This record gives sequence, C-alpha cells and structure tokens, in this order.
Amino acid sequence: MNKVLIKKYINRRLYNMSSGCYIVYNDLIKMIKEGIKVKIVDVQSEVDITVTTVLHALAEYLNHKDSNNSNVNAIKDNSDVVQEVVEIILNNENYWITEYSKLIINYLKEVQRIYKSSDKKSYGHIDSFTQIQKLSDYNRNLTQQLIDLARQHFS
Repeated sequence: MNKVLIKKYINRRLYNMSSGCYIVYNDLIKMIKEGIKVKIVDVQSEVDITVTTVLHALAEYLNHKDSNNSNVNAIKDNSDVVQEVVEIILNNENYWITEYSKLIINYLKEVQRIYKSSDKKSYGHIDSFTQIQKLSDYNRNLTQQLIDLARQHFS
C-alpha cells in the first residue's frame, strides 16, 4: 500500500502531495481514521516526522474534540492503557515485540470489522453464530501466529 506523502513546513502547515492542497491536523486524523497511510516529511531537513506529527495531531484532537464523543472519552478514561502502550514502545528493544504488536493491531482491526458488519438490530453486539465463528477462527489463527513468533524469537 502506498503512503500519502505530506510535507510539513516551518510554519506547521501540512501539504498533502497527493491532493495538492494544505491540510490541518483534523484532516490528518480523518485520513488515518479512514485507514489511509501517511508519511510526513519535514520540508527543510527531509527527515521523516510521521510519528511525532501524528501524535501531536492526536493530542490536539483529544483535547478539542466534543466531550460527548464516546471514542475520545474511552481514550481519556483509559489513560493508563495509553501510558502502557507508550511504555512498551519506549522499551522496545526487540524486533519480536514490534511483530507481536502488529499482530495484535491486526486482530483488533478484524474484531472491529466483524463488529461493524454485525446485524444492526443487535444493538451493537456480535450475536450471530457466523460472526462468533469468524471471530473464533481469527482467534485461533492469531494464537498460532503468536506461537510461531515466540518460537522464532526464543529458539
């Protein structure tokens, strides 16, 4: 998957090279929410600043978003989880932790996909046997991948 190149100028302006227009942090958050992968480069130094820019955009989004938004409130209410994720990232000295994290993130995306495809009459719950079976199959697959990853790392 190709990443959308975004250039960040000294005045904090972001220029989307694909669309040919300037964007703001909310546009960046929207792109990420839609699953669009981005690469953000400082225009002067040509250094990849994707992580710091996305984190800054996320911080602004969380601080200025409508307080009735359940996704934002869930993040704010679980700041300990966010801190644990940051701790894992900062202490990541091993390749396998990154690979493990990717597997878990893909798992969470699949759960979200199954949840979104669930019958809307179920009031947001996954209640059909087919959906539960899909999730169970995905769990088995994830478990096997994690075992294989651990074997590679520890053998």
